[in-house]
Amino acid sequence: MCGLPGGTICVVWSDSRHGLQELYFRSRIGGVWTPERRLTDLPGTSREPCIGADARGACTSPGSHNDASGVQVDFMSFTYLSPFGDPIPVTPASSFPDLPTLAMAPGGSSYILWADRATTRPACGFRTSLPIRA
Repeated sequence: MCGLPGGTICVVWSDSRHGLQELYFRSRIGGVWTPERRLTDLPGTSREPCIGADARGACTSPGSHNDASGVQVDFMSFTYLSPFGDPIPVTPASSFPDLPTLAMAPGGSSYILWADRATTRPACGFRTSLPIRA
């Protein structure tokens, strides 16, 4: 969940109402909840999302996606008024990532971090993204 100026909040979650786990989004604008929007419809499962937003309403939402090829961290960027987009993989195929975490900079840049368990030596993965135009 994240908050925007003016009291708007955005939430993203995973559930399995249509079979495998997929990601969903809602926002509460002016005290009224928007309809739920399905964000993903992928083979495999999408789970454990988090969300952040900048002051203009540009949202970033990373999560974990698991399918026949393995586990990866995906992220999506969209505005809270138009929650649509394609998940973009940020981890290489050789990785075995833990769940991602997210930080947003005041200017709208996003920072995604995850632990990678692909080897016996601990490693961290990191991805930054420039602000999107809201």
